[in-house]
Amino acid sequence: MLYTNYRNRKLSIHVTEFSNRNIQRTFQAGDGVLTLFLICWQAVSAYWTLGVWKPHAEPPLHDPDNWCHQGLYMFAVIQLAISATVVLGRILFQFCLMICFSCTDLFESPEI
Repeated sequence: MLYTNYRNRKLSIHVTEFSNRNIQRTFQAGDGVLTLFLICWQAVSAYWTLGVWKPHAEPPLHDPDNWCHQGLYMFAVIQLAISATVVLGRILFQFCLMICFSCTDLFESPEI
């Protein structure tokens, strides 16, 4: 009976560790898929928004549905520019940190 309890506890620990690793992998996969979707969404929206550069600000008589409010369009362009600037700034910052890391011993842990 004592051996059975010991064996069951040992098996439950292995099952818990296996389950936690699978959950972590699932979250990583979900995070990767979501990141890829958002990058594609941003690229498609930039292409679509900038593809109609300077849209009609007033509805034309022959096609009254083919127009866009000037303020709304400029808001979208500014939002895309800010997003691209933030992403490029983050990439540049990470690149600078990588250079700092490789050129200095600033990030090394002190030896005791």
